[in-house]
Amino acid sequence: MSFLIDMDLNMDKLAVIIISVFCSIQFCLASDTLYLQGEDFSVVKDDYIELYIQIKSQSAIEKIDTTPNLTICFKVGKKNYVAKGTYWYDSATPSGSNCIFLKTRQGNLAVMSNDTLRLVKTPPDKKKLRAWKQVYMKYEPANYFQYNKRYQDHNFYFGSDGTFAEYQWYYDPPNVPCKKGWIISWGSYEVKSRHYILNSNQNTIRQTQDTIALTDVQSSHNPQDSLLITLNSPYHQLLAVEDTCSSCKYRHQRIFLYDFSIECGDDKINKEYEKAFNSKFVADTTGVIRVYKPQSVQLKSVIVKVYWKTDHNDTIIIQSCPNRFLKYKLENQMDNVLSFYVPSLDYAFLTRIKYTDYKLRRKGSKFVFWQDKLFKRVSKTK
Repeated sequence: MSFLIDMDLNMDKLAVIIISVFCSIQFCLASDTLYLQGEDFSVVKDDYIELYIQIKSQSAIEKIDTTPNLTICFKVGKKNYVAKGTYWYDSATPSGSNCIFLKTRQGNLAVMSNDTLRLVKTPPDKKKLRAWKQVYMKYEPANYFQYNKRYQDHNFYFGSDGTFAEYQWYYDPPNVPCKKGWIISWGSYEVKSRHYILNSNQNTIRQTQDTIALTDVQSSHNPQDSLLITLNSPYHQLLAVEDTCSSCKYRHQRIFLYDFSIECGDDKINKEYEKAFNSKFVADTTGVIRVYKPQSVQLKSVIVKVYWKTDHNDTIIIQSCPNRFLKYKLENQMDNVLSFYVPSLDYAFLTRIKYTDYKLRRKGSKFVFWQDKLFKRVSKTK
């Protein structure tokens, strides 16, 4: 009997393994995905940050050279890798990947040298984030120049491939991982007369007036007379990590406030509850609402206004946008437990700028003006 039980357990484990492998293979068989077998490549270098692989298969080389936004799946030893491309100015790692490679702006193709692909692994833990960033920044193009303001907290980078990036850096003592910089805007540029004409990436940077429809939502019904709304994001995660980090002496500030409002049913009880709720939950800093709600009250939608906390102590952050709105329309109006995750709500949520034919005025070859602020050209590589 015990043998049969053990056998059943082992079969269950085997089924899980088979399903896992099958799902991985299915993911890697998409048309924009390349699955490399062991004979298709050789490992040139492999350490805890970098991985160089030389592609031996001619068909694989052709696919890498011709397929935009390619995902590459392969295995080294017991480690499975999912590699995706990123631009040199992008600070975030592509979702669903555990290593990255550089891709071109024109055509979104992977960059290879002598059939060798350079990959940078996603850091396995926070302690290795600084070393990873130092390697990652080597992705900057071989020919670029930079304008920066005083103290180098605000920078413009212009690549020879026609891409630009606007950064804001935070400076911190060595070995303190808390403070880091943010990308304010990125996209393409042209040189016309005495100006750089900037156009931000249209797909990843929204207009400031756009309301963001929430899609990453967990919604359920609790039979108790209550309402629980939880707002989570990279911004909240950053603050939570720093709150538990004893070495973080220069932490990010709580710079955002939230006004929560709801739209309820049409009868008198619903409208009275809606009015009371909307007048109470303003200027919240936690992103968590717990409140009494009768079962008879129906929720149609939840709206969150995100705006600046006027008394925050961050003197560096650029306040480009006064506020943004998040909205979720409930499918089941009886749900009263709502959890929202907003991936775009990071520390620079109200800092990013969407440029459309923006003229950045040049003064000679050494200076540019941005909103009447002077930036000096400080470096150039050839």
